[in-house]
Amino acid sequence: ETTSSSLHEPFTIVDDEAEDHIDPKKVVQIDDLIRFLQHPVAAFYQNKFNLYQPRDALETVDVEPLGLNALDAWKLDQWILDLVEADLPIHEIGALIKGSGHLPHGAHGESELQHLLAGVMTFQQQMTKFLGGPALEPISVDLQVGEWQLLGQLRGLREKGLRRVRFGRLRPQEYYLLWVEHLILQSLPDQPNQTSAI
Repeated sequence: ETTSSSLHEPFTIVDDEAEDHIDPKKVVQIDDLIRFLQHPVAAFYQNKFNLYQPRDALETVDVEPLGLNALDAWKLDQWILDLVEADLPIHEIGALIKGSGHLPHGAHGESELQHLLAGVMTFQQQMTKFLGGPALEPISVDLQVGEWQLLGQLRGLREKGLRRVRFGRLRPQEYYLLWVEHLILQSLPDQPNQTSAI
């Protein structure tokens, strides 16, 4: 999906002289804004009470699995994709996945592993073509939005514009991220104004 816009009016770029008059209470970090839009309740508890939910991560399991459900398969797919992007050899990736305890033993587990590896490698090839080259350096953002100051960095820009990739269906959280980043991108001069995601 591709969106383009020229919504420049609500945003102004802050000059150096105006920075001395910025009210710290009116400063919002881009990452904080996106985090709040994606998970309002979690962001409120983090900012107000410094309470954080435990990070959902793959852990070694003690119970032998008989098969993979959709969520477990997606987690393993994402893990494999991260390892592929880190240039880890396929045989080492396979050994790590087997050692995690998330696959059934024997031929069934080996079949599941080969299926996962094939799917991730196909997606990785599509992703490489879609991204069209390495990411550019992050862009520092300092924008005035009404009475609020928006600070942070815009990451993931490529020569063709902003590119976002997710191994799975795009969720509402990703759409919030894309929309905020897209609006920020439109306000910056001399930058590619196209935003795409797969």
